[in-house]
Amino acid sequence: MLFLGLLFAYMSKCNIYADTKSITLNPSVATTLGKTDNTWTFQVGDYNNDGVPDLYGISKQGTNSTEVHVLDGKSNYRKFLLQTAIPIEKTGDNYDFKLGDYNNDGVPDLYCIKKNGSNGKTEVHILNGKDNFHSFLAEVATALPATDNNWSFSIGDYNHDGTPDLYCIKKNGANGKTELHILNGKNNFQSFLYEVGTTLPQTDNNWDFGVSDYNADGALDLYCIKKNGSGATEVHILDGKSNFKSFAFEIGTPMTPTDENTQFILGQGSMNIYAIKKQGATATEVQQLGYKDTPNTSNDSNSNTSTKVNTAPINTNGINWKSHFSTALGKTDDTWTFQMGDYNRDGVLDLYGIRKQGTTSTEVHVLDGKSNYRKFLLQTVIPIEKTGDNYDFKLSDYNNDGIPDLYCIKKNGANGRTEVHVLNGKDNFHSFFSEVSTALPSTDNNWDFCIGNYNNDEKPDLYCIKKNGANGKTEVHILNGKTNFQSFLLEIGTSLSNTDDNWNFGLNDYNNDGLIDLYCIKRNGSGATEIHILNGKNNFSSFNFESATPMEPTDKNTQFIVSNDGALNVYPIKKQGATSTEVHEFGTKSQDHDKNYNNSSNLITFIGQYESFSPVPYRGADYQNRTIGYGHVIQPGENLSYLTDEQARDLLQRDIQNTTNAVSSITSGLKLTQNQFDSLVDFAYNCGISALESSILLKNIKAGNTSADTLKTNFISWSYCNGEELLGLWRRRMDEWQMYEYSDYNRDYPNW
Repeated sequence: MLFLGLLFAYMSKCNIYADTKSITLNPSVATTLGKTDNTWTFQVGDYNNDGVPDLYGISKQGTNSTEVHVLDGKSNYRKFLLQTAIPIEKTGDNYDFKLGDYNNDGVPDLYCIKKNGSNGKTEVHILNGKDNFHSFLAEVATALPATDNNWSFSIGDYNHDGTPDLYCIKKNGANGKTELHILNGKNNFQSFLYEVGTTLPQTDNNWDFGVSDYNADGALDLYCIKKNGSGATEVHILDGKSNFKSFAFEIGTPMTPTDENTQFILGQGSMNIYAIKKQGATATEVQQLGYKDTPNTSNDSNSNTSTKVNTAPINTNGINWKSHFSTALGKTDDTWTFQMGDYNRDGVLDLYGIRKQGTTSTEVHVLDGKSNYRKFLLQTVIPIEKTGDNYDFKLSDYNNDGIPDLYCIKKNGANGRTEVHVLNGKDNFHSFFSEVSTALPSTDNNWDFCIGNYNNDEKPDLYCIKKNGANGKTEVHILNGKTNFQSFLLEIGTSLSNTDDNWNFGLNDYNNDGLIDLYCIKRNGSGATEIHILNGKNNFSSFNFESATPMEPTDKNTQFIVSNDGALNVYPIKKQGATSTEVHEFGTKSQDHDKNYNNSSNLITFIGQYESFSPVPYRGADYQNRTIGYGHVIQPGENLSYLTDEQARDLLQRDIQNTTNAVSSITSGLKLTQNQFDSLVDFAYNCGISALESSILLKNIKAGNTSADTLKTNFISWSYCNGEELLGLWRRRMDEWQMYEYSDYNRDYPNW
């Protein structure tokens, strides 16, 4: 009964934003095209390959036929690049028009979708963009029966085979749901790749749709734009990874409610929407809305609007938004602090919320990353009294069992000392590993803390950051974890000037040199939240990187958490989101390897032998995941009840490739042999990519601590499941070590 009250108090009732300051709305740009009506439809694409999206206007009731008019984006849509009749009769509501590159020649082609085609089928007629839409690349009757105005269409590559597929959205689907039916582009739309009733209720003509990868997870998401939202035009994004069974994000935009005279089109970027106002003041107008990383396509020098469009945005040096989520946790305040860690070892980071002022004590609430933080994995009290600013909380693996433990740092401990109390993650933080007074005197709010392995000795150390250090510098004092924080490994004044409560700190190896760097995040930067990274190699006496981020200046209601997923990956936790606590993510792409690694045929055989084949689902050793085929973990929305061996092998190849790509990213810059790379891929395939990322094994490899005995110990430390060491896991770790060390791909079935 304890948590019923907590759930009522903190569960979000609604995911729609009232506060839209994370989305910007550019001024409208009047085009050279006069006012238009419902005989026109629009698309956005780069007609002349100049890097600026152009506006395609399709006039269904042209002079003698349907016409295409392309307005130049570089001229703010003041100049026509093309005006042509196309070989399709005058059309009406029975046609929809979309852009996509059908033949992969880099030129947008025009998909003309006839809803009431012959023989009771929906037809697709594709005009060649290369010859200005004067010839057909394909004309087919699809597997979809005739449709009507209750259907919308989008183009996207659902199955990553390089051929655009047709997303068919039925607004008034069965069981009160909006349905999605995806036709396979590879066979000219003769079969369905997927059909599902989404989690979105039935919709109507007040909705527009598009597809893009909102959260950069490799799966296209469905953007559902509600024109007549509650006080605003709204965006509801269905998560492609969940097969459209959950929302990746929902937001009210800064645009007022609109109607049928405004058409919404997706551009590039996680949130980049073009609103085409057919009935503008004097002409058809284009208005762009999205996040700050949204490409700005207006040319200010030619603008005749009274408000100028900013054509010189802040340079973020390749840092872009990656994801934005409203969570199941209500708004929080400064009695909460947050950490990121993989609680259930599913390879996805979860959100740990530590409530210092719980009902009777401090509490831990863990939100599932895989559910986009909509589901709780844990809600528990911990054996520490209610706390306040005198405590800080961090996650790290104290005992190298692969499970995050909770470091509770008491700044004003007994005997005038800072104390560290480490709670065991394996028993959900109900017992202590360690409770010590450290060598550091009592501290206060001028100090921050981070956990990292400074000297690569397999024991996490405590980084104590003094913001108002001597000589006008921010100081770093590192307590040795191996001595239970009774001695210092380093005490130094850094190159960063004194800081204050407007700064957050984190640790990661930014430049892949095997040494931990200090990430210093300034909330109230000049026009943006800033990041400054101090170089661990020279003990923080110089900067590796300094830049503005795509996030606006923030305050104490936003906490920044640095992840080790890539060179630069930061999670801003907005405690005072519109209706809930929000999780956002920005960062850079990982650098490429010195060489490009692929998995070998030896590895595929090795994994296939270890996983073995099951045609039907079964529970894995952790009892948390349903598995089928050759170790494929069934994802939400995947209806896999039976697989042939051939189907399972195809799925295995795909899963291994996904793992290979992830391992290639996190081992960027390392010079690995094929067998060493294969060994790490198998480890990540079995334990999860986040397990490899956070492991002492990978840290030692990056640092060059690669003696055979050291790596053997690192491998076999990952032989536990649910607290029990399993012979099967121990054997697999031994075989992975032998693969890494001796290029031995044989299964030796060793005993303990």
